[in-house]
This record gives sequence, structure tokens and C-alpha cells, in this order.
Amino acid sequence: EAKKLQAENTKARKEAEAEGQRMIREAREAADSLRSKEIADTKTQILTLQEQAKQEIERERDSALNYLRQEVADLAINAAEKILSENLDESRQKKIVDDFLNTLSKN
Repeated sequence: EAKKLQAENTKARKEAEAEGQRMIREAREAADSLRSKEIADTKTQILTLQEQAKQEIERERDSALNYLRQEVADLAINAAEKILSENLDESRQKKIVDDFLNTLSKN
């Protein structure tokens, strides 16, 4: 009777160990699966944010270039108006433009 009870206990212990090992294996697999999913989701988010940042940088660059183009055009018009408003020789006209550009660089 004792041997039978010991055999049953041994069998139950082995089954419990096997069940525990199965549960640990399933938990590891679930953790690995979750980690893989989280890594993939994070990579997707990073790519999305990178693309958004790239587009924002391009918009800002285009805006800055447009602003600079407008400024250069305004400067050219102002210089031309100054030259046309005075009847001067070429060297005097060049000096006026240079002086005008120098005052702009100080601002």
C-alpha cells in the first residue's frame, strides 16, 4: 500500500512538474510574442514620426526660401528705386547701392 501511494505521489509530482514546465514555456512564448509585437509597433511609430518630421522640415525650408526670395526682391526694388530717383553717374550709383546694402547688413 505504501509503495502504491509512493508511486502515485511520484506520478503526481512528475505531472505537476510537467504542467509547471508547460506553463513556464507558454508564458515565455507569450512574452516573446508580446515583445515582438511591441518592437514592431515601436518601429512603425518611429518611421511615422521620422516621416512627419521630414515633411515639417521641408515645409519650414520652403517657407524660409520663399521669405528670402521676397526679401531679395524687396531689396532689389528698393535699390532700383533709390538709383532711379537720382540722376547719377555709374560710380555714384554703385556707392549708393553699396551703402544701402551695408545698412541692411547692420540690421
